[in-house]
Amino acid sequence: MNNLLIEYSGTRIRLLQFNSERVIYLDQLEFIESGFFYLEPKVNSKKVSEFTELLVSHLHKHNVIADSIKLALDSRLAYISCIPLEFSDEAENINSSLIWELSNFYPENYKNFKINFQKINRGNDELNLLGNTLIIAYHKNITEVTRRISEVSSLKISGVNFDVFTAGNFISKNYAKNFVSVGVRNDRVDITFYINGSVSLFMPVNVRENNYDVVLEELKKMLQISGFEEINNIFLYGEDKAHAFLSFLEKAKLKQKVSLADPFELYKPDSLFLENRSDKLQSHSFTSVFGLL
Repeated sequence: MNNLLIEYSGTRIRLLQFNSERVIYLDQLEFIESGFFYLEPKVNSKKVSEFTELLVSHLHKHNVIADSIKLALDSRLAYISCIPLEFSDEAENINSSLIWELSNFYPENYKNFKINFQKINRGNDELNLLGNTLIIAYHKNITEVTRRISEVSSLKISGVNFDVFTAGNFISKNYAKNFVSVGVRNDRVDITFYINGSVSLFMPVNVRENNYDVVLEELKKMLQISGFEEINNIFLYGEDKAHAFLSFLEKAKLKQKVSLADPFELYKPDSLFLENRSDKLQSHSFTSVFGLL
């Protein structure tokens, strides 16, 4: 099956096709901000058609054949949090706790969200204090918009995830099991702690005017917590500002090694895809889409 892997984050649509041995297609497109595309009060059929036309015409132009799509979406489209939850309660009480948590952040439309959760930090009493449950909630519009893209394009969308998790998947498979992944965006930094290849803590930190001091303080504070002693690596991915944030962390002289994730180094896409475009197609920016492999 010819899977096409797509990450849609911010205004960037990153495309990847890979066979068992090599990258056979790699590119990046521009469209409207993904938040406006997915989270308008009503599904915008015109924008869905424009997105689909952009994608399908581009694939035809470059002779890319795809039977299905795996999709990674911007984490800012979801509510992601780690909380304590009492699993000895009945299922109805657990669901009520999850709904209550979500309603604190989306009091007017929490009923329009689909909520998923999973247990984390099992067997680790220290980290359990930070939270034993990972919540991932997203607006039902996302499901509907994605369904319409599939319908209009005649491409089956076989899986949808969020970029923060697919980036972690790439790093866990290729670099380390105990690490921090840091997704750098223009207005937010997503910090995710991994132990034994699994999410242990997720922290989104809003950033204004490139002021990363608050991010550094949160990072330092969390890395001192008992249970995170084995973390020796911090990997950055995301938008162009990841380079500036790398320099910032290097000056902070953390004891953990700090580096940019580099899928191009591992998978070595043909130079044809990168020719005269190295400033546009930056390796660390493709971390999340390579994490769909």
